[in-house]
Parts: sequence; C-alpha cells; structure tokens
Amino acid sequence: NAGNYQGRVVSAIGVSHQQDNHGLITISLTPSATLSGTLKLGESSYPFTGEVHPGGGARFGKERIATLTIPRPGRASLLLSFGFNLVQRTFTGEVGEQKRTGIQPMSSFSGGRKRNELASGSLLFGNGGRYQTTLTQENPASGTPGYPSVATSLLVGTLSKACVLTLVGTLTDGSKVTASADLQESGQMALHDLLDAKAGSLTALLVWSESTPGFAGTGGVWFKPVTNTGAFPFGWP
Repeated sequence: NAGNYQGRVVSAIGVSHQQDNHGLITISLTPSATLSGTLKLGESSYPFTGEVHPGGGARFGKERIATLTIPRPGRASLLLSFGFNLVQRTFTGEVGEQKRTGIQPMSSFSGGRKRNELASGSLLFGNGGRYQTTLTQENPASGTPGYPSVATSLLVGTLSKACVLTLVGTLTDGSKVTASADLQESGQMALHDLLDAKAGSLTALLVWSESTPGFAGTGGVWFKPVTNTGAFPFGWP
C-alpha cells in the first residue's frame, strides 16, 4: 500500500462553496506505515505527519490520536481526520473548524494511490496522448448581473507516460490556465489550479477510461474573486 496518494477537497455537504473550502490533499505512505502530506485549501498549505493504524485509520502525535489539530493564526484551528481502504488503496476524510460551540464541518475529501506508469501500448496514448476539453460555466438565472451569457472555455493537454496530465488554455474571462494532475489507479484525477493571484481557483474531478479512451469531468467549480472592474466585476459563484 506504500506510495503517493492524492485527493480532491470540496465543501462538506450542507456547507456553501467557498474558495477556502476547496483544494487538494497529497499523502506519501511508506512501507513502515508512516505518512507525510500536505493539505491545500485555497491559497494556504498545511503540512502534516503521522502513521497508519492496522485498521487503516490515520493517527497523529505521540498519543496516536485520530484527529489532528492544525492551528491557524487569527483564524479557527482546522481539524483533520482520514482513513485508508487498504484493499482498494483509496482514502476518505474530513476537515472541520474548531468553533466555540464545537466542531463545524468544513470540507470532505477522497482519493487514491497514484498510478506510476502507463504501458507504452495504452490506448490513452492515442494521438500522442493529446487531449482537449471544453468547460461550460453553469450560470445562475438569466439576467443576473455580471455573469457571461455563454461561458465555455477550451483547454488542451498532454498525458505523459508518468501518468501526469498537463492542461493549458484560456478561460472565458481571459484567465490563463496551466494545470497538472496525477492519474490515480482508480482512473480518477483531482484537478485544482489557483487563478487570479491565488484569490480564485478551478477545481474538478476527471474520470478516465482506457476503453474509450479519454476522460469526463464532474463536480467542477470555478471560483472567481470580486474585482469591481472588467467584464465580470462581481466574480462567482
């Protein structure tokens, strides 16, 4: 089960979509069951270390507690917990905030172990491993000020033998995107790229199929900050 794991972090059920609730989590698991990783939320990164309990749960500190407290200066501390499915080589977890009244749900995440290499004969290498995808912004009700009437963006990318997809393109508002993501053994890929001087981001889950071949995106969210200028001054969502 040792290897590099990656997952997409999204707002917990019932929690409004916010830039600081979304991101990525990466975990490196050693053969001796120790782990290290980084939780990325918005523009902030939080490193952590721990170990894996024989049942799959992550444990932290000398007391091997199941929940890690991550202090944030001037803000509520984060509470991180997660566990592995050691058979499927996947993981799931949660992030909360320590409030006066208790723990407030903030984010949830899931992911899997990174695939190390694609076979040279993989169908995913068709057309030289080159792909393109169209992103369509899901707009609010017609007439809402500050939203584009047609919001489609074209990204082109290349999948390497090392199972890394690099995407480049221009979004509807003119933002330039250069993003990369790792292919997991499950065929999923967590995409997250910071935009607008790290005040915005583009996040999505890409699901790959070798029989098609290609990928489909799901659960995409584009955070655009308020700028009070330009074509879309109010941002979104």
